Amino acid sequence: SAQGLNCCLENLHTYCSKWHLTVNCLKTKVIVFDKERFDRKSFNFVYDSESVEISDSYNYLGIHFYYNGSFGLAIDILKGKAEKALFKLKNIISNNNLSVRNCIKLFDTMISPIILYNSEIWGSFLLTPKLLKNDSHVQLFDKFPFEYTHLKMLRFILVVHNKAPNIATHG
Repeated sequence: SAQGLNCCLENLHTYCSKWHLTVNCLKTKVIVFDKERFDRKSFNFVYDSESVEISDSYNYLGIHFYYNGSFGLAIDILKGKAEKALFKLKNIISNNNLSVRNCIKLFDTMISPIILYNSEIWGSFLLTPKLLKNDSHVQLFDKFPFEYTHLKMLRFILVVHNKAPNIATHG
């Protein structure tokens, strides 16, 4: 609750004062998790008489948390970072005569850790009842953002046309 958080902020101030620690209120943010967007004016969080900003999203250890509990923003950001790294990797592969095995090994070593970062947290949110109901498992798997990046790399390595079936690219 708002009262509970303000009480915790007060306790934090007491603790920090006792141990001569400081809290940078410019970097401190509050995120209120709620399915609907709420009226920010109805909440006021204070630490040591300074107002604490209420934010829609917050980046914690490289994962973006969004007010509605969705990890869509986090997945999009990770996908963007992986796409940048993939572009650089494609340049390296184009300039060197590497085997398919080495290209895949480079992808697994350099790109997969980026796009799968903290997938233990956000991965379960990808499987919505709507997705599970309508598609076969192969088609469902192809819709995941990490698989899209993987297919992009495989098509580049194998010099396969973009309209080739995904199942053939995997084969």
